[in-house]
Amino acid sequence: MLQLCLRHPRPTELHPQGAKWEPTAGPKNGNDQFDQVWRRKGDEDFAVIEAKSDIGTGINERTLPSGYKAKQGSREYFLDIMNEMWKRAENGDVAELKLYTDLKKALIADKVEYILVKGVSDGPTYGGFKSRRFNVGTFKEEDFFFEGTNRSNP
Repeated sequence: MLQLCLRHPRPTELHPQGAKWEPTAGPKNGNDQFDQVWRRKGDEDFAVIEAKSDIGTGINERTLPSGYKAKQGSREYFLDIMNEMWKRAENGDVAELKLYTDLKKALIADKVEYILVKGVSDGPTYGGFKSRRFNVGTFKEEDFFFEGTNRSNP
């Protein structure tokens, strides 16, 4: 329910008027992708959303190739999802390549907000949401080291 509510733009702090929801090419089970990506402010600025159904729901984690467990909201988690997007782009997904490239440029320009959104229960009705911003720091070209290591065509 929260995901559907968040997809209908209205002038809010999460996606101001004119924002465009960007579908990602991850698997239907929701793994290896951000919950939502919104293109804002003339296509140069993004809001990346991790959505949870309720304020009591904890954040997820993923095990990186190194064995490190990265939690949603961390720099490592964000880069690992970017790595998954890069792999899909490398396998020929043109839309994913464009989104990946634009999101990478925005990260390097410090124009991405990474936001956790949790629904507020009000019995059987939607009671709104609470949000907080993650701080993943600034990015440089070399943070995307996986671009050189994933290549299927050397």
